[in-house]
Amino acid sequence: MMSNGTNQFLEKDLVLIRERLARRKGDRLLAEVDFTYKFQGKAGIYNGKSINISSYGMGFIVDTILFEGEKLLFNFKLNGENMVIPGSIIRLDGKEASVEFSISEAEIQRFIRLFNQELVREKSSIHLSAKAFKKKLD
Repeated sequence: MMSNGTNQFLEKDLVLIRERLARRKGDRLLAEVDFTYKFQGKAGIYNGKSINISSYGMGFIVDTILFEGEKLLFNFKLNGENMVIPGSIIRLDGKEASVEFSISEAEIQRFIRLFNQELVREKSSIHLSAKAFKKKLD
């Protein structure tokens, strides 16, 4: 039998898990995608690599100091085309950052099309995790 304190702890964990799931607009694909980014209105370009990505945002490894709410421009080279996507840092956790893209529905559709075309290219710059690959096959 669980104590009242244990029940409260589990209930608190469930609330946090539900909040995290609700924050995401869509499922993210576990994929490494190379990109460059810059701070809006500032000079300097940084290299990045996603750890997960969707048409609404991504998680990536941070190589510079970032702050929540900061506005960035992300440049992806997909299927030979450059696509610049504005986004805002919504979460930081150590060396990992989460960004929410700020793009129109038409731009989302273009991003999905280019991403999928790049994914099936023979020398694709996108690397799926085995878990993501299996998920796509199911």
